[in-house]
Amino acid sequence: MRVDFDFHGHGGYGVIHRAFNLALPPNYEISFAIKGNAPTNTLELKLIDATGENVWWSNNPNFIFPKDWKTITRKKRQISFAWGPTNDKDLKQFAAIELAITAGSGGKGSIWLDDLVVTPLEPDTRFYPAPLTIASSQASGYEVGRVADADMMTSWRSASALSGFCHPVGVMKSVRITISEGLPFRSQTATER
Repeated sequence: MRVDFDFHGHGGYGVIHRAFNLALPPNYEISFAIKGNAPTNTLELKLIDATGENVWWSNNPNFIFPKDWKTITRKKRQISFAWGPTNDKDLKQFAAIELAITAGSGGKGSIWLDDLVVTPLEPDTRFYPAPLTIASSQASGYEVGRVADADMMTSWRSASALSGFCHPVGVMKSVRITISEGLPFRSQTATER
């Protein structure tokens, strides 16, 4: 697709809108090929829900349009909620996709777009930055790092939780987990009896 635009020396935008009803996998990336004979401006990728009021985007100010074909890839974590009345900010399905050129430096030019693809990816279990987890003890196969690995099927256990060791009734021993550098996916507290 070729898109020509002319901002006539002032602000404005050009939008390519396509109805495209798609349920998204839990993790994904969106890619497209682009080239242009155009001045530096803002390039926006927008995903719009069925109401038309909620928008998620990847906003790229000062985008330099490449002279030769270049593939642009945006992973799920690079697409954020932009605006709308929804309380659910996790995009699971969209009804339309838009690519917009918004006047930054302005001017006029032409861009070409091709190969729009949504690719399912393996679940992203990393943190940015990765959290440092520390526990006073851990059982083999239930290491403390599992408390923040984004996999709900794994868990942390203290060393004595699986050893058959029990404290007398009425006596409790708490085990603390400290997570720093980043936000935990889920928190976990253990109390041994």
